[in-house]
Amino acid sequence: MSPQIVERIVKSVDPNLEVLGFTCELGSSVGDNYMSIMYAVKIQVNNFNTTGDKSNLSIMLKTMPKNDIRIQMINDMGAFEKEMDVFQKVFPQMLDFQRSCGLEESEIFTAYPHCYCTFHDGKNDYIAMEDLRDKK
Repeated sequence: MSPQIVERIVKSVDPNLEVLGFTCELGSSVGDNYMSIMYAVKIQVNNFNTTGDKSNLSIMLKTMPKNDIRIQMINDMGAFEKEMDVFQKVFPQMLDFQRSCGLEESEIFTAYPHCYCTFHDGKNDYIAMEDLRDKK
């Protein structure tokens, strides 16, 4: 986790937000995600479009594991690229399809986290999505 990644996430949410600070901790138990490491990131922001209201963004950041063998396996399978495609292509098409079938907004399936941004270079890949634990 770096300030540059936090800044990129925040700007993808709203370019008018200013990062005031952030905290980062493991987002799941060790061993829960063999294909990734999940981080729970709390980002404190200031919104310049409002009266300067300060608020928090709760993000789940899915990253590559720190093991070279696992990284190679994940890259060979294209796992992160496939998951990025699901968030960036499949889910939006699914929403469009449901709307084209005449479903009301309240009937449309949206029980998945919103993806704010992704990055792929084969080593430092990540998917930044909303933390659904805050929607309890």
